[in-house]
Order: sequence, then structure tokens, then C-alpha cells
Amino acid sequence: MHLISVAVATLLTTASAILITKPAAGDTVHCNQPFQFCWEAVVTDPPQFCIFLTNFIEFPPQIFDLYRPITTDGGGCVTINPPNCPSPLRTTPYRIRATVCGDPNTIYAESGDFRLVF
Repeated sequence: MHLISVAVATLLTTASAILITKPAAGDTVHCNQPFQFCWEAVVTDPPQFCIFLTNFIEFPPQIFDLYRPITTDGGGCVTINPPNCPSPLRTTPYRIRATVCGDPNTIYAESGDFRLVF
């Protein structure tokens, strides 16, 4: 029983709680204009992360490097300056991933679906 308690405590302390608050699900982001990326975090989150623009709805998947590195600092906002349009720009929804820098597939958090337009 003690081993289970230790395992649960270890998992809780290693879990990330980064929360992407902007862009929010349903937003429209203009990739030829600056836009805000905002997040919330807790002290157990990693000290930094990188963000990627993704679209995995259509093949081939798109992963576009947006900003690196961001210091977690409990949360905040950064301005993402253009150009931010992957090519080709798709009509299906995009998301932003907060990830381990250098590894966009190790995900700390992901935004809701939003629309990306020129």
C-alpha cells in the first residue's frame, strides 16, 4: 500500500498544469498580424517550454515553430509576430502546443481548436 502512495505522489509532482488561455477554442487568428499567446502555470511545471502551431486534421501533419523558449514564470502572455502562416494554409482548425523545446511531440499543453486566416 505504501508503494502505491509513493507512486501516486510521484505522478502528481511530475504532472504538468500549463494551461493555454489564448488563443481560445473558436478564436480566429490572423497570421499576417501579431497575436497574443497566453498561458497559466503552477510551480511544479517545467521552467521553460516552446510553442508550435499544429494541424493534424489533414495529411501530412503540419508542425510550425512559433516561439522558443518561453520562461514559464507562473503564466503570462507573449506577442507572436508575423509571418505565422504555414504553407499551405488549411481551412481546418489549428492548435498551439506547449512542448519540450526541441521535441514538439512531448506535449505539456495544447490549445483548443481555432481558425487561422490571412
